[in-house]
Amino acid sequence: MNFELLKSESFEINNWSGGTTTQLFIYPKTANYIARNFKFRLSTAKVLAEKSDFTTLPNIHRKMMVLDGKITLKHDNKRAKILEKFDCTAFEGFWNTSSVGTCTDFNLMSADGVNGSISKALILKSQYLDLPLDKTCQWQFIYIYKGIVETEIDSKKIVINKGDLLVLTEFENQMLQLNATENCELIFVNIF
Repeated sequence: MNFELLKSESFEINNWSGGTTTQLFIYPKTANYIARNFKFRLSTAKVLAEKSDFTTLPNIHRKMMVLDGKITLKHDNKRAKILEKFDCTAFEGFWNTSSVGTCTDFNLMSADGVNGSISKALILKSQYLDLPLDKTCQWQFIYIYKGIVETEIDSKKIVINKGDLLVLTEFENQMLQLNATENCELIFVNIF
């Protein structure tokens, strides 16, 4: 198994019309969000404006999970969806999407041909979670929204702090034990 631990202090933070966005990961690594030449991108965003319009992203599929707050998304002035903590939605980047409310959210943006999923887990202090690694995935990511998690990979102890992202590739079907040293909120992303 290959892994890379990306630390929160290394992430790029940018402003957008409704707040800020933090890029956690982009693939390929040489890709650029502005050029829209990525296969997939992981980010968090803080929606700070009570009303805002999302950036239009043609040929991009979006999945979003609210981490804190409450937001109502409206697509093409038709369909409205209320999202609260840990609610997920999927929508097309070319849709005209507006929001009402403020929140912090987690985003997976993917180009055609890339499929992915977002899920969450809560682990109480001193508890653990056995995370199944699925070799049908090309990538698996663990993002620590709150708390601290310890794990072991190839006999090496790994500490994943709040805001860090663990990137896993080239694994077999196996379990990865995640031990919480404090109450934790984790986000998992699988890319197929």
